[in-house]
Amino acid sequence: MNLANANLRLSKSLRIWPKNLDLDSENLISLLKSAQQITEISQIHGYMLKTGLDRNPFPLSKLLASSIQNIEYAASIFKHIQNPNLFMFNTMLRGYSSSDDPKKAFTVFNNLRAQSLVLDQFSYIASLKACARELAIMIGLMIHGLVLKSGYMFFINVKNTLLRFYCVSGKIGDAHKLLDEFPKKNDLVTWNTLMGGYFNVSQPTAVVDLFRQICRRELRVSSSTMLNILCAVGDLGYLCGGESLHALCIKFSFNLDLNVVTALIDFYAKLGDIDSGRRIFDEVREKDVILWNCMIDKYAKVGLLEGSIALLRLMKLAQVKANSSSLVGLLSACAVSGSLSLGQCIYEYVEEEVLVLDVNLGTALIDMYAKCGEKKEEWTNKQVGGIMSIRNKGAKMMKEAGCSTIEMER
Repeated sequence: MNLANANLRLSKSLRIWPKNLDLDSENLISLLKSAQQITEISQIHGYMLKTGLDRNPFPLSKLLASSIQNIEYAASIFKHIQNPNLFMFNTMLRGYSSSDDPKKAFTVFNNLRAQSLVLDQFSYIASLKACARELAIMIGLMIHGLVLKSGYMFFINVKNTLLRFYCVSGKIGDAHKLLDEFPKKNDLVTWNTLMGGYFNVSQPTAVVDLFRQICRRELRVSSSTMLNILCAVGDLGYLCGGESLHALCIKFSFNLDLNVVTALIDFYAKLGDIDSGRRIFDEVREKDVILWNCMIDKYAKVGLLEGSIALLRLMKLAQVKANSSSLVGLLSACAVSGSLSLGQCIYEYVEEEVLVLDVNLGTALIDMYAKCGEKKEEWTNKQVGGIMSIRNKGAKMMKEAGCSTIEMER
């Protein structure tokens, strides 16, 4: 593309189109790819309306795909398209399946089926993702039937998405049946998804069995595989197995993955070996807040409260901002042990760091003071009302979400 940058990009300062700009379809699509904000995309949309390019299906499809970062804006474009093609329908399915209201994907899916268009693998994948997020079991079962009729079960991405839907829905038996169907088509994602599904329904022995099958098939494991198996052996208390997995993590450099490091620390802590967990923690140069929270929580759970406080200080020196998760477990430990002085230190830390007082942190502070036999006026009078308001709001949202899920499944 040989046009000058001033003619190809929106002015960053003025946010307007240059005068006498003349773009063909190819250049317009390149400009759409470079647009990062919906305000830029809306101006490209305006140019397309002015020049008639909105009647060309190819650039119109690209406009729609660029717009799904704002699903409501994308929907306003989609509803004015007279004869949307399969790519446009799939774009809307993908957008809604990742949005705050994934159930709207079902309406698009039904409209797509009403057209004389043949669905492809992307139609099923996006719709099944929406089913998983909404726990829409009946709709997911219906889509499974359509997948079988269409022959797309042989596409591994469709199979894996369907397997994940069953795992998320708690139908682990149906998920395992999918693994056993066309076993030569299974990839590592298939195995990892089912391992995660079994762990989520508290069946760590099944996770270990699946891991052994992966090893027998000589598949190259991933960090996701290691996360699943480490959590499982930790729950089962397999020290020797865990140490072997630790060596495997080092061999394949998974010990550089902070999620795997967190899982290793959690594994050793479950077996009461907090020192091994701390050595792993200290070996990590760049620690994120999740890793700090994990180590602080493990110290608190074994009663090493002063060690947890020391870690909080080190966390501050490392310029990592704490959050409510950093303190909730520690406050619970203070409440159980009756350590009012340490609990007070945490309260002062909250005020000093100006931490967001969400319902979990607020409740943990109140619980700590109550169990330690201390009535703190500023909490009982000033803060409790706000905390209860947050809690009630959260409960109302959960209730509304639950009702919508029930209605969808009907």
